[in-house]
Parts: sequence; C-alpha cells; structure tokens
Amino acid sequence: MAREYRGDSSQGISPSRQRSEATQSTSSWTRDNYQVGAIMRVFVQDFLTYDKAEFVPGPFLNMVIGPNGTGKSSLVNAICLGLGFPAKLLGRATTIGEFVKHNQSSAVIETELRGPGPDNINIRVKITRETNQTSWWLDKKSVPHKRIQEVVKSLKIQVDNLCQFLPQDRVVEFARLNEVDLLTETLRAAAPEEVSTTHQFLQVQHKAKEDIQKRIEILQSSLEASRKRQSGLQAEVDRITEREEIRQLIDMLESAKIFAEYNALTESWKRSKRKRKAAHENLQRLKTQSEPALEVLKNKEDYLKSLARASRERQEKVQQAERAVQQASTKLEEMNDKINAFGDEISQADTEYRITKSEAKNISRKLFELQKSQENDPIGELDIEAINQEIRQNEHLIRDRVSEMQAHKSKIETLRGPMESKRTEKAKLENNLRALDTQQGQRMNLLRRLSPDAKAGWEWLESNKDRFKMEVFGPAMLTCSVKNERYADQVEALLAKSDLTCFTAQCREDHTALSEQLYKKMGLSVTIRTCTTRLESMKSPISQDEVQRLGIDGFAIDLMEGPEPILAMLCVEKRLHTAVVSLRSINDAEFSYLESIPAISNMVIGNQGYRIARRRDYGNVSTTNVRQIKQAELLVNQTGGMATEKQNIERRIAELDDDMAQLRQTALEHKNSYKELGRSNDDMDTKISQLRAKKEDYQRETSRREAIPGKIAKARADLARLQKAMREKRHAVQDIKLQARLATIRLGPIALSMAAKVVEHREQIKKRAMHNILVIEAESDVQFLNARVDNVKRQLKEEQNKVAELAKACDELREQGKSLAKLVGAIKEKYEDPDVLRPFYVDKTVDEVTGKLEAERAKLELLHVGDPATMRLYEELNVAIADTQRHLENSHARLQEYQQNIEEKQSMWEPQVELLIRKISDAFAYNFEQIGCAGEVRLHKAENFDQWALHIMVCFRCVTIQPNLELVYLLTIHFIHSIHEGNGQLVQLTGNRQSGGERSVSTIFFLMALQSDAQSPFRVVDEINQGMDPRNERMVHNRMVQIACREHSCQYFLITPKLLTNLSYDDKMTVLCIASGPQMPPDVMKLDFASLIRKQRRLMAA
Repeated sequence: MAREYRGDSSQGISPSRQRSEATQSTSSWTRDNYQVGAIMRVFVQDFLTYDKAEFVPGPFLNMVIGPNGTGKSSLVNAICLGLGFPAKLLGRATTIGEFVKHNQSSAVIETELRGPGPDNINIRVKITRETNQTSWWLDKKSVPHKRIQEVVKSLKIQVDNLCQFLPQDRVVEFARLNEVDLLTETLRAAAPEEVSTTHQFLQVQHKAKEDIQKRIEILQSSLEASRKRQSGLQAEVDRITEREEIRQLIDMLESAKIFAEYNALTESWKRSKRKRKAAHENLQRLKTQSEPALEVLKNKEDYLKSLARASRERQEKVQQAERAVQQASTKLEEMNDKINAFGDEISQADTEYRITKSEAKNISRKLFELQKSQENDPIGELDIEAINQEIRQNEHLIRDRVSEMQAHKSKIETLRGPMESKRTEKAKLENNLRALDTQQGQRMNLLRRLSPDAKAGWEWLESNKDRFKMEVFGPAMLTCSVKNERYADQVEALLAKSDLTCFTAQCREDHTALSEQLYKKMGLSVTIRTCTTRLESMKSPISQDEVQRLGIDGFAIDLMEGPEPILAMLCVEKRLHTAVVSLRSINDAEFSYLESIPAISNMVIGNQGYRIARRRDYGNVSTTNVRQIKQAELLVNQTGGMATEKQNIERRIAELDDDMAQLRQTALEHKNSYKELGRSNDDMDTKISQLRAKKEDYQRETSRREAIPGKIAKARADLARLQKAMREKRHAVQDIKLQARLATIRLGPIALSMAAKVVEHREQIKKRAMHNILVIEAESDVQFLNARVDNVKRQLKEEQNKVAELAKACDELREQGKSLAKLVGAIKEKYEDPDVLRPFYVDKTVDEVTGKLEAERAKLELLHVGDPATMRLYEELNVAIADTQRHLENSHARLQEYQQNIEEKQSMWEPQVELLIRKISDAFAYNFEQIGCAGEVRLHKAENFDQWALHIMVCFRCVTIQPNLELVYLLTIHFIHSIHEGNGQLVQLTGNRQSGGERSVSTIFFLMALQSDAQSPFRVVDEINQGMDPRNERMVHNRMVQIACREHSCQYFLITPKLLTNLSYDDKMTVLCIASGPQMPPDVMKLDFASLIRKQRRLMAA
C-alpha cells in the first residue's frame, strides 16, 4: 500500500503505526514470509513528488500502479538512495540533492528490511539539497555511509546490478549491455557468491598466465641475443685473458719481491741487534771503572745545588724588604695627597662663599627696586563690565548674521543636487542622442527597452572586464549580426529573446563570478550561459556541394558573424549549425530529403518555420510543426522611429537647459547675500578683537601690581636663605683647616716607619752578597773536578752515542720491517693460499726476483692491449645469460602453477556456470514458447576468461501491432521484422536490431528466468512493458505472476503506469496503488480504498 500524507512532520512512522495502517492484502503476511534483506516498509518525506508517503510491500510480487506523474518511479529512487547506492545508478540526476522536493531544503528516506535475527533492520537517511550531503542512521543510531554499505552488502542486495534492479531510465541500457558484462552481472544475480569470486579469480589468473607467457617469449629472445653477442667476442676475450694471466704473474712476482725484501730486512735487523748488545756491555764496563771520580764530582755538584736553593731564599727576603719599603712609601704619599686635598677643599669653599655673597647683593638690589615700584607706580581704573557688554552685543549680531549665511548656504546646497541631477541627465541624453546615429547605439536603445536588467549588466561588464579569467561576452544582439539583412527574419525566427540577451562565459569560474555579481549583488534578472565548445567543432550535417545542389541558402550559423564563443554557444543551445535557411521555397522531394537527415530539426523556408520532432521509441516516427515567422526586430538596423526618438531627446535637453539656467540665477542671488553678510561679520570681528586686547592689557597690568607683595616676600626669604648659607660656608672652611692640621701631625710616625724599613732592606742586600760569594767558590770547585774527569766522560759519551746509533738503526730496521710486514699481511689476505708465492722468492735474492719481474713486464708490453669494455661486456653477458636462464626457469614454474590453478578452478566452476545458464536458458525458452516465439541463452566460451560472454538469442515469429498506432509505425515494425526474422532463425538481442517492444519482452523474460535463482532478497523492474502489444503484455504478466508468486521466490517489484483488464491474479501478489496529488484529502488516514471499491461495485450491480 502507498499513501501520501500532507503535513509538516519530519519524523518517520513507528513500526506499530506501520502495521495498523497496512491494507488487508498485506496484513496476512508474517515476518517469516519475507526473505532476509527483503523490504518490509519504505517511508519518504519531501522526496521528489511526495510531501510524505509510506509503502508497505508484500514478500512476493508487488505491482506498483498509478497514472504517469504520481510518483511510481519515486519508490524505485527511494529504494536505491535509501540503501546507500549512488544516484547515477538511476540514470536521472547525478547529484543526490536533486531528489529533494521542490522548495524544500531536505528529504528523508526510511527503509525497513527483514533482518537475519529477531529484529528488523531500519535504515534512515536525510538528504540536504544545498550541500548535496547525506546523514545516516542504522536502527536509530547515527552511523557513517560506509557502515550502511557494509550492512547492505552482507544482505546480498544488488541495486547496482541491472539484472536485479532495472530503473525506468535504464531499461534501454539492458539490451545494450556488453555481452561480457551481461555474463558477469548474471552470475552476480543468480549464482552463489563463490561462482562470481571464482570467475574473477580465473580472469586474474589467465591475465597473469598471459603476462608470464609474454615474459617467457621475451626472456627466450633475450637469451638467444645474448649468446650470439658473447660468441662474437670470444677471440678478443682470449687475447685479453692471456694478457690478464701475464698481469697476474707480474702481480705475484711483485708480491714475491716484497717477501724477499722482508726476509733480507729481517736478517739485517738481527745483525744490528747483536752489535747493539755488544756496545751496551762495553758502556757498562767503562761506567764501573770511572765511578769513584764521578762520585766526588757528584757530591760537589749536590753542594752547589743546595747553595742555589739558599740563594733563591735570600733573594725572596730581599724582595720582601723591598715590598715593605714600597708600602711605607705609598702610605706616606697618600697622607701627603690627603693634606693637599684639604687645601683644595678650602679653596673651593672660599669660592662658593664669594658666589653666595654676590647673589645676596643682587637680591638686596631687586628687593629695593620692588619696594620702590610698589610705592611710586599707581594704576588707573577701567570699566571691564562695559567692555564685556559691548563684546557680547557684537557677538550676538555676528551669530544672527551667521544664521542668515547658513540659510543662504543651505539653499545653495539644496540647489546643487537638482542641478547635478539635471546635468547628469543632460549628459546621458546627449550620449544617447549621439549613439542613435550608430548601429550599436540603436541596438543599445532597443536592449534598454527589451531588457533593462540586461543593459545594466552589460554596462557593468564593460567597466569590469579585467575581473575575469577569460573574456566574457555580452548579449548577442549587441555583439553579433546577420551578414546580409535579407536573412534577418529567418535567423531571428530560430532564436528566442533569452538567446539574444544572454551573457556568455568561457569557463565555469567566470560563470560563477558573473552570477555572483549580477544575481546576488545587483539582483538582475538575466540569463548567463557557459560555452567551452569550439566553433570549428560544430560541423554542418551536409556538405556545401549538397547545399548548392538543393538550392538552399545554407545553415543559420553561416549567415551570422560575431565572436566565435557566442556563435558556438548558439550552436550548442539552438543548433544553428544544423538549422536550414532558404529564402526561396523548395519542392517536396528536397524537403523530404532534408527531413530525413536526423541531425536537422529546424528549417526556415521562405516565411515559414518548420520544427521536426522525432520519437525513437516508435521507430524514429517524426512530426513536423509549421509556423509563420515574424519580421525581425533585434538583428536589423533600427532606422525607423529614430527621428521621433531624437526629437524627444532634444526637447528634453532644452527643458533641462532652461531649468539649469533658473537654478543658476537663484543660486547666484543667495551667493551674493552670503558674501555681503560675511564682510559685515569681518568688521565686527575686528572691533571685538580690539576690545579684548584692551581688556587683556589692563588685566595683565593689574595682575603684575597684585604680584609685587608676593615677589617682595620671596626676595626677603631668598636673602635670608643666602645669608644663612654664607655663615655655614665660613664654619665649613674652619673645619677643613682643622682636619688639615691633624693630618700633618699624623705624617711624622709614618715617615719614621719608612726609614726603619729602608734599613732592613739594606741589611738583606748585604746578606745576599755574602751568600753569592759561597756560590762562586762552589762553582769553581765543580769546574776543577770536571776538568779532571773530562777524559772519562768523553769515553762514556762516545760509548753512549755508539749504543744510541745502534739502537736507532735497530729501530729503523724494525719500523721498515713493520711496513713490509703490513704489506706481507695484505698479500697473505689477498691470496687464499700464500704458499703459491714461495717458489718465486724462497732461496732467491731480491735482485733475482726483480730480474724475473722485469722480464715478465717486457713480455706484457709486447702483447696488444685489448679493449677493457669488451671484457666487461663479455662478463656482463655471462651474468645476463645466467640471470635470464634463472628468470626463465622461474617463469616456466610460475606458468605451470597458473595453469594448474586455472585447470583446478575451471573444472569445478565451469560445470556450475553451464548448469546455471542451461537452467536460465530453459526458463527463458519456455517463457518465449508461451507467446509463440523462440528464445535461448547461450554461454560463449573462450580461452581468455575476460571474453566469456552471454548471448541472448531471440526469434519473434508472430508480431501483434496495436490497431491505434500510426501507419508509419506499422510499416516500420513490419520492415524491421522482415529483416530480422524472415528466415525464422534465432538472432542475438542487441540495442539496435530489435524493436522497443521486442527488447522489453526479451528483457522481462530474461529477468523472469533468473527469478528462481536470484541471490538478492528483492528485485525491481520499472515500466518494462512500454512498447508491448496487449497480447504479449498479458502473456508476460501471466508468466510473471506464475514465477514471482512461487513459494520460495524472492521479493519482486513491478512498476507500470497502465494496466489491462482481467489480468491473472495470485493470492501472493500485492498491488500498491499510488494515490498522490493536490486532490488528496487533508486527513489521508480517513481515505479507505476498500470502502470505495465496495461502493463502486454496489453502484455497478444496481
């Protein structure tokens, strides 16, 4: 049952209320009758045609019937969108916001599905028009869209499969469905999920197998090429190998030479070590013999060292005494400086006393002058109140005149607005008058009368062209014209007012910016279009030779000139490149030929226009609408009526001149009065200034006289302060002189202390001199003893030098040995078996090894130097061949693995697919037999699983045409059948070979054949019976009832706008009648269709 509610509620209906509102036909169904995932209820609000509606379908066949426009397909759209599938599957709108009811901001869809558990699944979505966004709820809990998709997928719902869900606008797509895709969608619809999964697996495996086979071919080719290149390099490589062997021998000889040098160096080191030992023993013997004489010398040297230490102590004491003297001297100087500072302070105090005394004399003189001025300088009286009264009177007069001046100024300002307005209007009229002499001006005048908003938009655009990314064009009537005005009537007849007054942008950004300005900011009612198509891509449907042969003047776009983007826009919008224009009449044969060209839908022949409408669903039947064209107004020069327009403008300009002259005269009178009052005010201002100056002079003198007593008091206070400061200065000088005398007394003891420290310093110097004499004596004894043991020392020194030289030689040999040992170690690491070098150096001298090395080097020089790149290339080819062979072996193994996987999976999958297709084909053939036709579904196999396909084969042996169809349609159908089935053979169903009715019958029979194996819990077919004759439609319906109402059949929705009488009915069917529209009663709950049917039956029985 489907009901439409009119109200403002935005909430869904509770489950209890759903059950109470179900019709009698659905009340007998229980929850167990519905398959898991079947639809139990659909509720919509503000969705497409509905304010509010609820659908309660049955578990088997649901026939949704109602007149066109009542909202049958809206249920299909609600099922698709309400379960989270994209809007593009419906073949209508591309954005989900377009499904919201007109003048509403949002829509709600609530879908209740049979759940796998004890509870049903409730999915609710809210669609917002402005943002094209959706909000989702699952069982009244907010969830993301992805969660809804997961739930729907788990229920095996396949709205995205044309075999399960066929909207009205995609019925034709089914017959045009690619045969490979048809097999894929059929397996999804009728086979278990693992069959489709295995199909995808086989496709992937076969693709991988083909890739491996191609890779094996490439690797084999690469291997052969590498081997050929390697064979060509062999001779050169042999020469390089021989040279390399000699080079390796030289390398071994060089290493053997190092071994020989190391062995020779080791023997030299051992000999040097023995010599050093003998020299060391001789040195020890000489030391023992010279020990007594050296002992005496050592004792005397020790005594000399002790005297040297004592000398340092004596020197320290002398320095201490010297520092004491220095400190005493510093203290004495400081006391003298202090005494001198007291003298400076006394001098400074005397100076300050004299300065203070001078200031006191100046203040005494100033005090005398103030006292004398107070006694001998009287001041006269002045009437301040009278002066103030006179100033106030003059200021009052000035204010009165200022008010009068302001009044005159206001009147002048008041006149300025009308004056400026009339001046602007005059300038605009003069511009219009000049424009009327040009074609552009005449068209602008016509645009102003035709669309003031378009003219305002054009004027704004002319001033703001730099604000756009690309050039934006104004109305075509301003920018385009007819090349020859003889064709103006014909061309203008093909265009509407909006076509000639619209604005044209060349990109979406400019379209958005212009819309923002003209619509939102300026509030203009204009048309804005965007055209990105290039004019040269708009090709006429026939050649120029055919145009000349037919005697027509051409196509409309060829008769116009203007900017290419505007002409391209007119081609896109009005197809001017396909619109035929001819001033002369043409005969019927020429007209029929032009009419038969599908691209031509508009023609203007003479003074008549022809519009051709074609109906593809009725075999390309066409109807032609003929009308009388009018005289052109917008694309011709507006010469008539311009004289009257000019006279009106000139008369208005003269009126404006008179009005402006009168306004100027009135403004001049007010301006003269304003100036006269200003001059009078200036005189009064001067008089007021003089009175104020006189008053200020008197007040200033009075203030000075009143300030004299205060100044006298201040001078007396300053004089007393300075006299006190003079006394304090005298006392300070006396104190400083007393401190100076005391400092002089303290200077005596300091001088006596310094004299004692000087005596101590002299005593320490004397002691140091006596000690230095002892040092000189000890040094003389040491020199004497040294002279006696010089010979012994010389021998010891010679032996010590000899030992050192031998030790140095041993060290040098040891260091050289270490260096050679490192080289020997490196050579041993270089060779896995260093013994291979022994034959080259054992029992051989270094010279012998060197001779052998030089001989081999000479042999190497005699050999030709090969290209190193050749050897590198040879080795690289060796590596490449090995790698290629390895990759080739791996690829063969992988190829065998893929082949084994394919054979294993195919052996299980192919029988399942064949069984399913055979079952579908049997059902499909049986359906066709019921209408006296033949049908078959064939499985096309191929080695590549991507090319496995499904062929729907049909043969319509008898055709029933509705008697009320037009004769052209009857002939077309007959002609098609004579071509397709004249021999009674099965032909493949395509999107073009069969008629619309035949495709509909084939499609519905194929979908019915899938019914018993359908994996989805529900299926939907929208208006599939369009184009069927009544006989076929009745037989199709009967067969559908038989199949869809079986016990274990899935839920089925059949949408149809028409219904034949006395159709077969099954108790498992549910008929949902759409009741929708403005005639619905306000309280829809009181609408009882069962009661209305009973009343109608009683009336018919009576």
